[in-house]
Parts: sequence; C-alpha cells; structure tokens
Amino acid sequence: MFRLGLILLMASCQSVWSRHLMEKGFQFKHHNNAELLEVLESVHHRCPNITRVYTLNERSVLGNPLLLIEFSRTPGVHTPLIPEFKYIANMHGNEVLGRELLLKLADYLCEEYMKGNTDVQNLVHLTRIHLMPSMNPDGWAQATVTGGESSEVVQHYVGRTNNNSVDLNRNFPDLDRIMFGNEEVQYDLNNHLLEGTDKLSQQIQPETRAVMRLIMKIPFVLSANLHGGDLVANYPYDSSRYLAQTYANNHADMANPERVPCPDSGSTNFARQGGITNGAKCLTTVSKASFVTSPQGPRYPTRSFISKT
Repeated sequence: MFRLGLILLMASCQSVWSRHLMEKGFQFKHHNNAELLEVLESVHHRCPNITRVYTLNERSVLGNPLLLIEFSRTPGVHTPLIPEFKYIANMHGNEVLGRELLLKLADYLCEEYMKGNTDVQNLVHLTRIHLMPSMNPDGWAQATVTGGESSEVVQHYVGRTNNNSVDLNRNFPDLDRIMFGNEEVQYDLNNHLLEGTDKLSQQIQPETRAVMRLIMKIPFVLSANLHGGDLVANYPYDSSRYLAQTYANNHADMANPERVPCPDSGSTNFARQGGITNGAKCLTTVSKASFVTSPQGPRYPTRSFISKT
C-alpha cells in the first residue's frame, strides 16, 4: 500500500512535469471555474470507463460546485483492499499552481492509461484516486482581476480566504490538539472526537463541511494538500524532529542552509530551523509547491513542483 502511494506521488511529481508538460490537448494556463469543469468533463469523455466527475454535497459560499474527478477500475464504488487516495488543491484561492497541476495530472492519467502505460494502468487498477483541483473556487475568482480572465493577481493575499473571509486551512476542527491533550491526561476514550463540533468557537464553512463529509465517507489511506508561496512540507502529528530532519536533509533545496526565504514569507528560514513546521490542521501531507502563488502562464516551469513530494 505504501509503495502504491509512492508510485502515485512519483508519477504526479516527476513524469507529468517533464515529457508531457505542454503536450497537445492540455495547456498550462489559469483555467477559470467554468474551464476547470470543462477539463474534467473532457477527461471523463475520453476515459469514461475509469473516471467519474462528481461534486460534493455542499457548494461554496457563492454557489460554485466543489468538483472532483475519480480514477478507478470501478468508479463510484469502494472496493475492499483497494486503497483510497486524494489530492486537494487551491484551498487558498490565491495559490493556483496546485489547481493547474491536478488538472494536468487528470489529463495525464487518462492519456497514459489509453496509451497502454502499464505503470499508470496498474495504479488505476490497484488504487482509487480522487483529485479535487479547487476547494476554494470563490477565492480563486477573487484573486484575479476579472475572475480568471486575466492572470494578473490583484494583491498577494486577495482571494486567500473563502467568500466569508475565512481561511479554510484553519477552519477544520483541530482534532490533533484535542488528542494530544487527552494523551497528556491519560484519557482512555480518545475517540469520537468530532462529537461537539457544533460547539466550536469558529463556524464551519460550507467548503470545509463538504470536505469533512467526504473524509468521513471514504476511508482514505493517503492524502495530500497542495499549497504555494514557499517551500514547505507538513505532516500530521509533525512534532517529531527526527522526521523533520530526515525529510529536510534528503531534500536538496531544504537542506541548503543558504537558501533565501521566499518573498513575503517573513524572516523564517525553514532550512536553518530543521526543515518542517508544526501545526498541520488536518491529517494530510501538505506540500507547498512553489515560491510563487500565481505564476503567469508562460512561467509554469518544469521544476515548479519544487517540493518533489
């Protein structure tokens, strides 16, 4: 199972961004919300037997659908012993690179499957893969001058939150804090932690609630959330210095003590502090994919997925 996850991550982080970066049929650009749906439907039209396009049971604040595409030998059906995997991107509306990478990944998986790529075929047959290119379509539209018709960014933080000005990355219940607190007092019943979420001080947003229901419905064994703006990797329960140093020391850029922090990232230099930060709010691997949150179309480089998950 772990090996399957590694294959998926390697396929998405290496093969896609080299040979197939600008292949016919897909163009790296800022796809607006309507075009995002068109790309997913196009993939499904080409590979109807292994894909399913679906929406979560709640829409965004402004009523935009929260779209996913699934790759599986049995789309729409959970099969025992077939691991479930998900990628979510564009949780911060102004961090657009992950959104485009997942659209490209969907296109790549379909094309390579049809071409007879045995690695991709085995991956689809032995894994159920869910790709969510945008968790924050409202924020994405706010982050551009005319809702995506132009790739010019208004300001760095415009569109980061949803339309209620809530940071979705900090809107999930902080269950790891509760669990650690229970462990400190040796509380044996460290379960059913979602009970009482209606008493949280912060109101759960529709986008967050929809993803929470997805997580509770499907038993994912591996997940990743793609961000942008700096070079960062977050793990759940990431207070282990050993894990941080193991990851950072084996990453060429993170291990470089002379690496200059990205613009607007403050004075923090993750490399000098050992690499990985604490505080992941949900139980996924979080990858910040580039220094730039909203690159211009021609600036999507083959090495833009710098974190090489």
